[in-house]
Amino acid sequence: MSSQEAAADTLMPETEETKALFDALTSPRRRHLIHALSAQPGPVTVEELAEEIHQREAEAGETTHPDQIAISLHHLHLPKLAARDFLEYNASRKEVTPTHETDDASYALASAGFNE
Repeated sequence: MSSQEAAADTLMPETEETKALFDALTSPRRRHLIHALSAQPGPVTVEELAEEIHQREAEAGETTHPDQIAISLHHLHLPKLAARDFLEYNASRKEVTPTHETDDASYALASAGFNE
């Protein structure tokens, strides 16, 4: 068991809700997305989020271009998180709005050791 798993075991009880949370947030990109979105006071564009995620991934040594990140957000990550109500995504406008679930997910990630 990793230290992150141990931290998660001691800080959050394993319920169906926490299982769903960690299933939705297994991707590092989705974790970056949640942290970036939780810092926003209101709606943000996919392009703005892609730039923010690009900076976060670059700090971790990733070199994915922001346009490629935006494509993966639009087609994969945002729909998955929206389906779990972690955010609201207007695909036609390419606009993302944080919800109270966004902050809850960010807090849960930080509690489990997945900091920004």
